[in-house]
Amino acid sequence: EATDQDAKLLAEIRQLDDDIDDEEMSRKIRRIEECTEHILEYQKKHPDKASELHTFLDYYLPTTLKLLNAYADFEETGVEGENLREAKRRIRA
Repeated sequence: EATDQDAKLLAEIRQLDDDIDDEEMSRKIRRIEECTEHILEYQKKHPDKASELHTFLDYYLPTTLKLLNAYADFEETGVEGENLREAKRRIRA
């Protein structure tokens, strides 16, 4: 089951990379994907370390994906305004 969840998670990251046109963000997303792959592989090899990975997998990664989904939604609207520009800037940072 973990393998299916891992595959879905990585597919979501790749889809976000496809959905976001900003090249700077794409580089960051690819780095997130790479780091996530390494962490998931480490977890498979060292299941006894799962508690150490808990914060990343259960807090930081979902929060990051939520922000990236918001960024993709902002791009999709096609609307530009100061509030959206500022929100996108804060997410990029």
